[in-house]
Amino acid sequence: MVAAPEVALVRPVGGAAAPAGSPAAPRSAPLSRHVIEDWAANGVEVRRIVTLHELRAEGLRMRSCVTDYREKIQRGEAVVFHAQVGSRGLTIAISPCMGGWRVSEWKGFANRPVTETEVALLGPWMRAREILHHPRA
Repeated sequence: MVAAPEVALVRPVGGAAAPAGSPAAPRSAPLSRHVIEDWAANGVEVRRIVTLHELRAEGLRMRSCVTDYREKIQRGEAVVFHAQVGSRGLTIAISPCMGGWRVSEWKGFANRPVTETEVALLGPWMRAREILHHPRA
């Protein structure tokens, strides 16, 4: 049995979504002029969710409705990440804001609120990627 090719959520500028792994759909394909790459340091890993399969898997793994972001991701209105902070996973959604990015939502397993410690540990990633956050995001 031959598996169907995975479809990327990210659209190349001026075109339709290309199959993952093709030259038109690299893992870190930008939604705009910004490139937000995966990141890891000090026990924190942040990985961009690119394909519909990854988005569905994140929703199942984290028991959340993150798949509702699908159309926003395809329109370039959101980028979704899975963060591993120690042994705890988080789903992070960011949106364009004043020429940069801001956290629009971040939740732990089963929509658990993020802790102050998790926010502090994600600080270096947010600063490195110039992502703003509001304390109640």
